[in-house]
Amino acid sequence: MWTRSPEILQSIFDASPIGKEIFDAAGRLQDINRSCLDIFGICEIPGNLDFNLFSDPNIPESEKEKLRQGETVRCECHFDFEKIKQTGFFQTSRSGTAIIDCIISPLKKNDEIMGFLAQLQDITAPKNLEENLTRAYQELHQTQEIVMQQERLRIMGQIASGIAHDISNHLVPIIGHLDLLLHSDEKLPAPLQENYEAIQIAATDIASTVDRLRDFYRLQKQGEISSINLNVLIEQAINLTRFRWKNETQRHGRVIEMRQDLQTDLPQFPGVESEIRDALINLILNAIDAISNHGSITLRSRFRGAQVILEVEDTGKGMDAEALRRCTDPFFTTKGLRGSGLGLVMVQGTMERYQGKVEISSQPGDGTLARLSFPYRQAPGLTCPEPRESAIDLTPLHILYVEDEPAVQAITRKMLEKDGHRVVVAGDGQTALATLFFGQHKHRPFDLVITDLGMPFMSGYELTTQIKLEYPEIPVAILTGWETCPEDGEGKCQADFLLNKPMRLEKLRKLIREVISRKPGGKRAPTV
Repeated sequence: MWTRSPEILQSIFDASPIGKEIFDAAGRLQDINRSCLDIFGICEIPGNLDFNLFSDPNIPESEKEKLRQGETVRCECHFDFEKIKQTGFFQTSRSGTAIIDCIISPLKKNDEIMGFLAQLQDITAPKNLEENLTRAYQELHQTQEIVMQQERLRIMGQIASGIAHDISNHLVPIIGHLDLLLHSDEKLPAPLQENYEAIQIAATDIASTVDRLRDFYRLQKQGEISSINLNVLIEQAINLTRFRWKNETQRHGRVIEMRQDLQTDLPQFPGVESEIRDALINLILNAIDAISNHGSITLRSRFRGAQVILEVEDTGKGMDAEALRRCTDPFFTTKGLRGSGLGLVMVQGTMERYQGKVEISSQPGDGTLARLSFPYRQAPGLTCPEPRESAIDLTPLHILYVEDEPAVQAITRKMLEKDGHRVVVAGDGQTALATLFFGQHKHRPFDLVITDLGMPFMSGYELTTQIKLEYPEIPVAILTGWETCPEDGEGKCQADFLLNKPMRLEKLRKLIREVISRKPGGKRAPTV
């Protein structure tokens, strides 16, 4: 019968691939095997090695107490071999740091602790691998989130671009009729004039918003830069949102007080009015939605540290840390089905274009403060608002207007005829070509062709190509709700002018002036 001799047990102890240490009941080291020496980079046990288990700083005191109570413990010990060399505790061939998995079990006889057995394994490599894998997974997860966000933005851009033309068409009669009213020879009553101008600002801002939304995932198209009076934009934004913060809220028994704290000598800076006004309106609407009962919204303007600062502060419900962290993420909203999750994204995009910054601070129950900081810089050559063009010095032209939308067709024709132009309307490209042919052969040639871009059967691009082939002397303007005239395999668009919808009376007059002043062989004009 096989018996466990001390020699055999010692042989098993020494040959074990797992590092082993034996301590007496007081915790003093009694024996150590080869594998354990290898873990610590020790060639041989020094004669003066005096090590006590209960003095090991790598083992928590709570675990030491468990050992004294006769429990087995397990812990990860971190060894810095550079410090060990400096202290001279023992000589080691290892460098850097190591993570040792240590299991310590009491050795008992008749329930009395006779000593302790420590079993050690170097898990530095597996731990590093695990940490690297965890880090790689986190980076992959972040990359996936970025890719998904970019894909959402791409899809959003495609959808927005697809509907931009239709929205622009709906805005054409609204803005067109307002232009006719505001440019009328009859003087309007002051209150009515102010209301019409407010509607016109809102409508043109909608058109600008559609442009930015459509181009959101691409480089932004720069609008007309002018000198920005932030206090004026604040007044306009308050008036444009009055129906929400006053009329609508009062109908529901809520009271929101709109307060202003504006610096009167605020310097002006270059920018695009519609972009900044749109960002401000987004912040105001968010503040209104955050106030569930009664409250106030304070708008501030300041000039501090070479920054023009705009603040919108509300006394609403505020946001928790998670909502505050994600509030500028695309499609994130706390409004449920009422929100799109794009308002603050648009604000963030606007500020990035101005090399400014958005700061939002909030606490649940303590309201929200949104601060926009615009870098102050003076720029030469800022454009002032164009004076209203007069029709007195415009020579009447014979114009062919091609448009398949009746509402757009009617208002644009009115705007042209207001200045005395003779307008012939065609509803599609084939009719337009027939009308041109008839006019040329009846000695009533057209001075200008204005055509929509998106039409059935024959697009404005195809119509322009055909006109330039048959009547190269006739200038052609493409009126479109898209960003630019497209290209195809045969070359670039041959239109002389590109006009973006919704069309303004001033823009039409500018086009007419350009056509009148153009000489044969002159350069083509860019987008009007």
